[in-house]
Amino acid sequence: MRVNRHDRKRMKKRMAGEKVEKEMGFLEGAGNFGMHMLHRIDDSTQAFARNQLLQLPTDGTRLQDGASMKMLRNLLGDTVFSARAGYGADPTAYRGTGTLNDNIGVGLGRALQGGTITAAGAGLAALSGQFGGQADQPEPSQLPLN
Repeated sequence: MRVNRHDRKRMKKRMAGEKVEKEMGFLEGAGNFGMHMLHRIDDSTQAFARNQLLQLPTDGTRLQDGASMKMLRNLLGDTVFSARAGYGADPTAYRGTGTLNDNIGVGLGRALQGGTITAAGAGLAALSGQFGGQADQPEPSQLPLN
């Protein structure tokens, strides 16, 4: 049986399409795995901040009246360190709703955290640049360190 030129082209296109679908399936799976891992890292980081640093309840309730700095801790738990809508490790009351505005707020909270860490690193780098100058050298009457 002879295969004409048009049939050969169609077969090549179909085989190429199947190969692209397989590759896209692999890339899509790798991307989904990467996002899953980023979500887990984010969830554990935010949970640590809420549970250990701010000491917010993990049972679905909010801070009781009379708690130390209640308003500030609640505000930080609701904004900067809020859980994603898909977070399910504990029934925290400090969780996003999953709406567009909420997702934007969660993203801004994470950006604020990253900016704070970056600014702290830049400040530390600027501080460390102040060492090693003339004041750190031996006096002219002292023996050299070399």
